[in-house]
Amino acid sequence: MSTRNITRRTFLRFSTLAAAGAVSAACAQTAPAPTAAPVKAAPTPAPPVATALPPTVAPAVPTATPVKKAVPAAAQGQLPVPRDETFVIVNAGPFVVFDSFNPYIPNGADSSDSANIVLYEPLWYYDPAATDPKKMFVSGIGDTWTYDNNYQKLTLRIRKGVAWNDGKPFTSADIAFTIRMLMENEKLVGSQSWRDQVDKVETPDDLTVVLTLKRPLPRFHYTFIAIESFSFQTVAKHIWEGKDPTTFKNWPPVTTGPYRVKQAYPDLKMFVYERRDDYWGKDAGYFPRPKYIAALQGQSGAQLLLDLQQGAVDVTGLLDLPVFEPAMKTDPMLGYTDIRGTLSPHGFHLNCAVPPLDKPEARWALAYLVNYQKYGEVISRPKAGWGNGPFNSSAAHAKYRNKDILAKYKQEYNPQKAVELLDKLGYKSGADGLRVGPDGKPIFLEGYSYYGTGHQKTEFLNDLAAECKKVGIDMAVRLAQQPAAEQAVFAGKYNVYVRLPSGSNAGMDPYNMYNWLRKTPTPLGERTGWNWNRWDNPTFNDLLLKVAAITPDDPAAMPLYDGLLEEFMKDMPSIPLVETVFSRFWSKRFWGNFPTNENYYAEPCYWCLRWNLITPKLVPGPGF
Repeated sequence: MSTRNITRRTFLRFSTLAAAGAVSAACAQTAPAPTAAPVKAAPTPAPPVATALPPTVAPAVPTATPVKKAVPAAAQGQLPVPRDETFVIVNAGPFVVFDSFNPYIPNGADSSDSANIVLYEPLWYYDPAATDPKKMFVSGIGDTWTYDNNYQKLTLRIRKGVAWNDGKPFTSADIAFTIRMLMENEKLVGSQSWRDQVDKVETPDDLTVVLTLKRPLPRFHYTFIAIESFSFQTVAKHIWEGKDPTTFKNWPPVTTGPYRVKQAYPDLKMFVYERRDDYWGKDAGYFPRPKYIAALQGQSGAQLLLDLQQGAVDVTGLLDLPVFEPAMKTDPMLGYTDIRGTLSPHGFHLNCAVPPLDKPEARWALAYLVNYQKYGEVISRPKAGWGNGPFNSSAAHAKYRNKDILAKYKQEYNPQKAVELLDKLGYKSGADGLRVGPDGKPIFLEGYSYYGTGHQKTEFLNDLAAECKKVGIDMAVRLAQQPAAEQAVFAGKYNVYVRLPSGSNAGMDPYNMYNWLRKTPTPLGERTGWNWNRWDNPTFNDLLLKVAAITPDDPAAMPLYDGLLEEFMKDMPSIPLVETVFSRFWSKRFWGNFPTNENYYAEPCYWCLRWNLITPKLVPGPGF
């Protein structure tokens, strides 16, 4: 699915790892021991109840010590830890930060896919694989949340016995310190949002945090739930206190998570994590099976498929299904799992603050240049549906997909309509075929992708550029590593950015998706923490404030959600493309019981914190 311009070969063919300039990190961490987390809400109905993971079932005690099978050289390669004790993930990355773990500054931590997901844990996990809505929140290091005073007071209870990976206890003081740090340092990511919504934070005891909110906010607990790859990340007060949070690296990482960094290899684009055998969740029946996890930046191709077949890799998302299926038919150790119906659609983020895309008509012109059928049936691998606006196809989102509104603002491939809109705006074709605006300047757009050559999202962007050329728009596609792309996008120095919209997941109401598009006060040219589109719609913003003040199940909510959808579709600040569908290709040679399409006990996205829900359920495979 993705190809990176990487000159090195896969890790099996690397020369000695020691020569790679390894960075050692002898730190440890703690992760979520899921137990029941009853959630109460007062004075209105309670939100869904958090549930616990079933305890890890210990394997039967053998009557005799089993003979350990030899690991073939092709499977072990140059991996610096035993292959049969290691779960190996290969993804596109890019891995670029190897000596910092500060989540609140730009490029302060490597956030690429599986790079650091095993190091920390949220207060709660969102589990889209849960078939019972009451079980979609799983306790991490949080226990319960409770609202009072008409949703202007939120009380968080955390687990007893949680410890940082340096042995110090994890307490409410750590959460309060983190929140105050964010509120007092406006340069930190998310600072503005905290200052806008929180009045004060108190800690009546070591396990309780009380937040006084500036207005009724019945969804503020979403802040502490790992819905995707990012949630509120608590920092250790005893480590961060007295440090400048805008420069502090927190390296080696002091976190709470089931693994610690064993080694980081910048030259090889590799992280190796080691399980903490003193992890507090062990006594609670939650304990990861693999002793090590190796995360590597790789690239698609025949060699990666061969590595999977030879047992050098356990899971990757960098293969194409048509290439993988023939191998799977001849090798019973191989399989794949689809992730679909839970994530928001792929999308083109549009810069609404810079001409010509500051006008809705210009944004709709681009939307008419998107060949949705081609995106879904030809470029997408596997095939994906479209036509749901900003929503996915899940049953949970059916009530939010107002068919009348989606029909009124129908997304379709219609270049003639695009031409008509451009003509109406005064962008006429010049002698060279390029459209020139009323100011006499030709239209020039820059589109960013950090997914690399060959990735389907980059192909979406390339196809849009080709369609733009047909109607006289000059569009350049910029391929950049994620930090460079985000630096341009977050500062508003772009026109089109291909990425998942910050959307709504199945089982969650659409508030987070719409709230992400609220007006940003950050001036153009400076980094904003939300609404990269710089869209400002007063009607939308007013509806959003009304939604924010009521619960998702309030009868008054649906008309407001319909109003938000209408404003979104009318203005088109982002172009929803096709449903997000990922395939994860795996081998059970060394590790079995990976989530499958038939046994989808957890969503297998290795860029999400939900990975911590999978590692305890893996079982050793047959080997060779």
